[in-house]
Amino acid sequence: MAPITSMEVEEAPPPPVRRSLVPSMVEAFRRASRAAFLVGAEPLGGTSFGDGEETSTPCRDDNINAGITRQEAWSNLVLALIGWVVCLLPNIMAECGWLLCPPLLLLSALVIIRMGTLICHACTLVEESNARPAGSLKNYEDLAKEIGMFKVVLVTKNTAMMALVLIAQQFMTGALEGLMPINVSMSILRWCVVMPMFCVMVLLKDLSQLRKFAWLGLLGLAVQLVGLLIGCLLGSIEAKPKTPRSYTMIPSDVYDKTGVTLAAFIFAFAILATVPSIRSQMRRPAEMPLALRDAILFTVVLYEVIMIWGYCVFGEAVNENLTLEISKSFPFFGTLPSLGLFVNVSITTPLYFFCLCSVIESTGSDACRTQGTPINGMARLFFVLLLTTVGWSLPQILPIIGVFSSVFCVCNNLWFPIFFYHKLCKQVQQPVPTLGLIVNLAIAILGILVFVWGLDGSLKKLAKEMEWHQNVTVTTATTTSATTSVNLLVNASRDVSK
Repeated sequence: MAPITSMEVEEAPPPPVRRSLVPSMVEAFRRASRAAFLVGAEPLGGTSFGDGEETSTPCRDDNINAGITRQEAWSNLVLALIGWVVCLLPNIMAECGWLLCPPLLLLSALVIIRMGTLICHACTLVEESNARPAGSLKNYEDLAKEIGMFKVVLVTKNTAMMALVLIAQQFMTGALEGLMPINVSMSILRWCVVMPMFCVMVLLKDLSQLRKFAWLGLLGLAVQLVGLLIGCLLGSIEAKPKTPRSYTMIPSDVYDKTGVTLAAFIFAFAILATVPSIRSQMRRPAEMPLALRDAILFTVVLYEVIMIWGYCVFGEAVNENLTLEISKSFPFFGTLPSLGLFVNVSITTPLYFFCLCSVIESTGSDACRTQGTPINGMARLFFVLLLTTVGWSLPQILPIIGVFSSVFCVCNNLWFPIFFYHKLCKQVQQPVPTLGLIVNLAIAILGILVFVWGLDGSLKKLAKEMEWHQNVTVTTATTTSATTSVNLLVNASRDVSK
């Protein structure tokens, strides 16, 4: 036996670092909020405006991609899903009734999950058939090019984004009204405060500075959600409601209301156009369907809670903007959700403007479509003026959503994914499973019903609201004229008596 001359002690491996779930989630949200500006700033693909410089996505293998993780993609999708739409949900339930609304919201979420999966499969078919690396399709328009529908998708996608800007202006005006300690006309707030803010937003040429404040949008979203939940809690424990509450199980015009409700819910999940962009930035693009599924299921649970709770607390007469309803019911505390909504919309709206202007300016090189020229700035300001005028003349939010969603969001979120997937499967001669074919056919029929019922119901409600708005304006003008005439007659009679 050989003598032991030295003792070799093998060092034990260091213990694994246990990371807390909460800080990791916060970090994921922080990174995702900054990445959202990169994702949204690629309307035509190939260029990232996040740092003010042109960059391109490198060719990547599915296993070694240097990009965002599945958790960060989930955070990015949740940030895109949860915004001002959540403030509208109790009013949607008041329109459709408490029996139909929750299952319709769940149905919409499941349909969107299916359509998002089809978009991911379509991207994979294009990349594999052309020997491209996974994640090389950078946006929805790149996918449409492979089908020969680039111009159609360009119109439908950006028209839906224009509706987002219009509705964001409505909610920002409502948030400001909730923040005011005194009663101020919404028309004054719209024209004197919100419109100048939008004029500044539309003139932004670079998102690099705004990207630094992405965390502020995340903070505003958190404050908004906490304020909504606490406002519903305060309403639940209120001893005696200020107004009697009434509830509707099923509306009388059930077909129109069901169509408008489904259109609004599809609009609430109108993020499918960003799926290829987020997928292209993931380390493993194959995980995108799972990230999308988890994000939508998480969001729909939150939607259901706030929708049912807000409707139970405030009843049939709940305001279209839940933050405004809370601020009126609880003036001191109600400023919290209004402040969160105002900050959230202020940070996210410039991204919509940037994408819209980038798409329009990419269609030509004349002075009007060249960034930085005087005529280009005037055209941008005129666009804000036009949106403000439309928003002022159409004060109701839900009919606007119904009209745009019934046409454009049904195309982007329901019909196009099905058409893209089946056409690509035919091109590569890949059979479609029978069950999948049946499900896709059922969703396409659902899209037709939403298009017909949703558009019809939204136009009827819009016409009714415009008629009411016109009658109120005419009545106000008549009353003012009559009062002025009476005052003139009284003054004239006094002068005669003297």
